[in-house]
Amino acid sequence: MTAAALDVLADKGYPAMTFTEVAKRAGVSRGAILHYFPTKSDLALAAIEYAESMAVKTLRERVKVAKGTPNTDAKVIDALYEIHSASGFQAFLALQLHARTDPPLNTRLYAIVERATVRYGEIAADGWGPEVEEAEGFRPLLEVILATVRGLVSVAEVAAPYDQDVWPAARRVLVSALQDLRDGKA
Repeated sequence: MTAAALDVLADKGYPAMTFTEVAKRAGVSRGAILHYFPTKSDLALAAIEYAESMAVKTLRERVKVAKGTPNTDAKVIDALYEIHSASGFQAFLALQLHARTDPPLNTRLYAIVERATVRYGEIAADGWGPEVEEAEGFRPLLEVILATVRGLVSVAEVAAPYDQDVWPAARRVLVSALQDLRDGKA
């Protein structure tokens, strides 16, 4: 059900997401969904949590493959970009837009974002190595990396040529910043 909700949320946005459409895509009754998710926001948040768990799994796999190889820093940054380029992040953006004017939903969504940021940071740091993770400026740099990735992915949906031009340059800057942190220059 959550995978179907994620698809509907990513495809149609939060306002157009209905229990009926999710039930149809999931191949279950509307009542079955309502049994587990009494409100639309409960269903949408469960879908985002599902997307986050899938993103964490993908990131772990990509970091495991990248760890210790040439260009590990770039490969981990690319993995962060890849997980944010998936439909789960588009669903998150759709829900975030609605949550902006719904304080209870915003609070619950923010908790998911915070947890995801911590998890992504831990996984990325594993690939980048302890000298990066233990550096004083690691957390602020991680925030910049994630903000850059999230921002570029956000505009990619409406400005694809812009993203294609900017991502390689942004990637080089982020890799350089990681190296500076590793070398004690940041």
